[in-house]
Amino acid sequence: MRETPERLGRIVGLLLLVQFVVALVFNVFLLGPVISQPPGWIVNAAAQSLTVSMSVVLALIADAIWLAIAVVAYPLFARASLRTAVAFVALTSVALALSAVENGHLLTLRSLSQAYAAAGTADRELFETLRVLFGSARNWAHYTHLMVT
Repeated sequence: MRETPERLGRIVGLLLLVQFVVALVFNVFLLGPVISQPPGWIVNAAAQSLTVSMSVVLALIADAIWLAIAVVAYPLFARASLRTAVAFVALTSVALALSAVENGHLLTLRSLSQAYAAAGTADRELFETLRVLFGSARNWAHYTHLMVT
C-alpha cells in the first residue's frame, strides 16, 4: 500500500515534535546543569552519572529520529529529486554516527569525572590537564556534529 503525501507529512511532523521534546529534555534539563553549573562537569558528572548516561541515550534517540524522518520523507523528496532524497538519508546517517562519537566522548568525560572524584586531592594538576584535553575533544566532536545537522 502506498502512503499518501498527507499521511507522510503527518508522520514527519509528529517525529519532529518528538525529536524536539527529546532534544529539549536531554540538552536543557539533564545535560545542561551537569556541564554548566559550578563547580563544573569534572565534579558534577561523577555525582550525576546516571543523568549523563540518560542524556547519552536520549541524544542517540534524537539523532535516530532524524534518520527516521529522512526515511519517512524519502518518497516525498524522491519525487522532486532523487539526489536530494539520497543526500538527506546519507546526511542524517552521518549525523547519527557523529552523535555516537560525541556521546562516546561524554561517557569518557563521565569516567574522567569519576576518576577525579576517586583520586581526592592527589593529582589535581594532572586531572586539570586531562579536563582540558578531553573537554576539547568532546567540544570538537560536538561542533562537527552541529555542522552536519
